[in-house]
Amino acid sequence: MRIPRLVVLGVLAAIGCAVQFQPGDYGEGSRLHDELDAGEVDAHVDVDAPPDAGADTEAGPRQRLFVFAGRNEYQEPAGDVWVATIDRSGIAREWERLQPGVFRGPVAAATLAEEHVFLAMAAGERFVQYAPLESGRLGFWKTTTAPIPVATGGYASVFVGTNLLALGGAAGPPFEDRVWISRFDADAGAFEPLVESSTKLPYGMAQMQVVTYKDFVYVLGGLAASADQSNRVFVARVDAEAGIGPLTATESAIDPVTGSRYTFSSSSTICVAEGAPGKARLILPGGMYSDVVLTSAIDEETGLLGPWERGPTLPGPLDSPGCATYGGFFHLLGGSSTNLVLRARFDAEGKLGEWEVSLEERLPAPRSRITAFVY
Repeated sequence: MRIPRLVVLGVLAAIGCAVQFQPGDYGEGSRLHDELDAGEVDAHVDVDAPPDAGADTEAGPRQRLFVFAGRNEYQEPAGDVWVATIDRSGIAREWERLQPGVFRGPVAAATLAEEHVFLAMAAGERFVQYAPLESGRLGFWKTTTAPIPVATGGYASVFVGTNLLALGGAAGPPFEDRVWISRFDADAGAFEPLVESSTKLPYGMAQMQVVTYKDFVYVLGGLAASADQSNRVFVARVDAEAGIGPLTATESAIDPVTGSRYTFSSSSTICVAEGAPGKARLILPGGMYSDVVLTSAIDEETGLLGPWERGPTLPGPLDSPGCATYGGFFHLLGGSSTNLVLRARFDAEGKLGEWEVSLEERLPAPRSRITAFVY
């Protein structure tokens, strides 16, 4: 079983915690706005695109960029769904506003499986909305509710195929170390009752963040009996029966310049990008009041992380953007109070180059807590 690559992930960055935002992600006088002041932005944003916008050509199907926005510019819950066509030059254009999500707010887990988009919302009720994605076109949203594993919440969620897993949880301490699986019945359009997995977490934990890459599942931060849980990272392989296999500790997230621990939180943007064949990295871009970018190389055989490194600094503090890889660039999409798109080119080793404002790309409106993927 393989998990589709969803490069997310604001992905995937909203598990069981309340969120506070700083009004405006880019501080006054940031280099990003200085660049915009240097010339007029030529951004093509077509919010009323014709039905055939982004049609496939004789040269083959074009890639498309899917965006679900969980927060608007006022930090209120949103449910905007936009799709852009990525042209031959690697620019996302011709934005289409599609049917908004039935459920609004940040996404806890997302996947593209069985020709459907699945979004498990961060709300404690475990609302899930899903829609068919056939021939590049998104159908109508349907809704269901997944079973809740722990009455007190705090569990993390991740999709393995169309199965929705819940990891840990409880108000604690003590915290849960159990993992549950809820399988999706496509015919019934509903999730089956929870089944406890044979896999357990290394110890009880709650409010973790979870992202996936190929056959690997990463469990990051959260709460535990230990005070240093906030920057810990574990990796496991997908398991057809248990959902995930045993978890192995890997490199904890540490800023190599200051030596300070990174704190994974519900507003963290956690991205996975394969900048070159077999050269994937876990990327932590910015954060509230932060322009620092941390990256770690992923071992393709084991999933273990390499030492954390500093990437190029962002033009200014950026909180809760979405992220996606296309056209040879790694992109950061939006963030609170902005609709700008930042991008950095990959080098031959899959490392990020300097950031630039993509002057021909903008989201249709300022949004944050974004879930995005390319298909």
